[in-house]
Amino acid sequence: MLKDAELETPELWVAHYYLLLADDENESSDLVEPLFGISEDRIEEYYLGHLVQPEATARTLWLPLLDGFSAGVQYADCGDDGHEVRYFLHHASWSEPELLGFDSAHFALPAFRWDEVTLVHAALREQGTAQASAAALFLFPATYLTSSEEQAEAESRLAEWWKTLSVIRPRAIDTLAKNVAAYRFSPEVRWSVDAKLGWINDGMYSFRNPRTEMCAFSERRFERVRSFLAPLGA
Repeated sequence: MLKDAELETPELWVAHYYLLLADDENESSDLVEPLFGISEDRIEEYYLGHLVQPEATARTLWLPLLDGFSAGVQYADCGDDGHEVRYFLHHASWSEPELLGFDSAHFALPAFRWDEVTLVHAALREQGTAQASAAALFLFPATYLTSSEEQAEAESRLAEWWKTLSVIRPRAIDTLAKNVAAYRFSPEVRWSVDAKLGWINDGMYSFRNPRTEMCAFSERRFERVRSFLAPLGA
């Protein structure tokens, strides 16, 4: 049982990956039913009628990770600015969560490295394969794959993780993994280790770029990420 029962709802996972489903020949809307066996109308009703909420009252779905940390995702209706999928990191000792990025028409990504996603999965395997896979899949949409090697590895690992959640048609898993990995392939973004801040990137829209103009620089943000990564060995 996951911390939030919503995370065991197949519709949630379809909505969470909706923007990443498309390929060169199909829109996301064309692939919902073939991949998940759920109608586009049903997903639209779930998303607009339940999941996305006005910005001021939008709730955050939390998935526990390890050592008191949790990852959160919020679906917010920002009015004229459209909908925003926000990615948070939180710890039991913090007074408030840290916003690490969001996906929208004015996106601020990546929030996580591919290696961080795989390290989270490895750290949670003792809690069960479903818990580990759910955590990795929860974080992945906020990740960019920055090399062809990462893309190939992600395609393989994503397929493996989807098999443990049982929310997608088995025959469609390889197609989903391929499309998602291709959609998040962004080799122009580079990660590096800063002696003071830890892992940073040069993505112009990423909150983990200390020079980004998307938000004010916060040394606390990088300190909190370092505290999250330290037990993972990153």
